[in-house]
Amino acid sequence: MAQSIKISNAEMEVLRDESKTFGRSIAGQAEHWMRIGRAIEQSEHFNYRKIQAVLKGTLNPDHLNRDEQEVYLDDLVVSMKQAQPKMEKYFAERNKAGKGVGLDDSDTVVFASDNRTPN
Repeated sequence: MAQSIKISNAEMEVLRDESKTFGRSIAGQAEHWMRIGRAIEQSEHFNYRKIQAVLKGTLNPDHLNRDEQEVYLDDLVVSMKQAQPKMEKYFAERNKAGKGVGLDDSDTVVFASDNRTPN
């Protein structure tokens, strides 16, 4: 039975491009990558458990080989884009205190409450 999943727009664009390049359907390309990913994670030369340990802070990234470090960095970027409850609380408190809560594309401090910028 077919199932639906949500994929970010950026990843979907890559999936579409690669499926055209290799003459696969979008689903076929996704399944192909899933098989490759599963094989890599199960490989004795590629240890995803080490990557997970580094992401949890229980292992130094220097213990990863080059391929593992690439996957670690990709996973790190993805995890950083996902707001954690502690982060949301921290920025809500900053916003309530009238402090900046982030930077815009031009590195200007912004405020969530009214999109103000500092003087």
